[in-house]
Amino acid sequence: IQSIFERIKEKLKFNKFHAHMLRHTYATYLLYKGADLYFLKETLGHSRLNQTERYLHYNFDNIHKKYNELFKI
Repeated sequence: IQSIFERIKEKLKFNKFHAHMLRHTYATYLLYKGADLYFLKETLGHSRLNQTERYLHYNFDNIHKKYNELFKI
């Protein structure tokens, strides 16, 4: 799998691209779709919530959108 990602990285001229990035993408995508941290913790197989939090990549626009949805602004 690593060699496949290396070939893709070279072909697309990415600076950084590896299989582990899929876990980060998975966690961030599901967070933005409404999954809670405990669900992500379990599906990623983490024993502590702070491990899961390191996988999440927050975006201010998405946080603002979610705030508006929750408070109907």
